[in-house]
Amino acid sequence: MRRGLDMAGAAGRGLAAFLGYWPWLLVALFFASPEGPHLWIATSKIRTGAFSHGVTCTYLGSRGFVRAYVPDCPGVIWLDSREWR
Repeated sequence: MRRGLDMAGAAGRGLAAFLGYWPWLLVALFFASPEGPHLWIATSKIRTGAFSHGVTCTYLGSRGFVRAYVPDCPGVIWLDSREWR
């Protein structure tokens, strides 16, 4: 019984020490994950002849610029950069 409590205590202390680095873990996940928040940079309309029939939004994320076809071009959006390359 005592050995189990000692192991649980050691695991709890290890977890507490690991959680002290959570900001660095979030930064690493931001750059490692292809899916994440993107900031709106520019909007351009797709023109065919005299008609404009779509809007292309350019976003900046952790993996560079992404062009997406989103109806309203929100300021910040969660995108999968693999889908819009």
